[in-house]
Amino acid sequence: MADNRISDGVRDYAVAIVRERYADFGPTRTQARQRTDFMNDPDVIARREKALARMAAEQTSASECLSNPTAGPSLYQAGP
Repeated sequence: MADNRISDGVRDYAVAIVRERYADFGPTRTQARQRTDFMNDPDVIARREKALARMAAEQTSASECLSNPTAGPSLYQAGP
């Protein structure tokens, strides 16, 4: 047995206590709750909206440059 490993009896006892006190506790339930909390966080929503607006602006800018080659700086200009 590894030095840092707990015995099976201690592990089973700990799991039994958690199951007894937190009946709805489990990996799926916990992950779903964390994702929901994260997705409803006002700071996260604001950052997501800001990022989406920035991405839309960059996409619009890129499509304008592709449709109008003279809109952006020319790569073929002679020195300054």
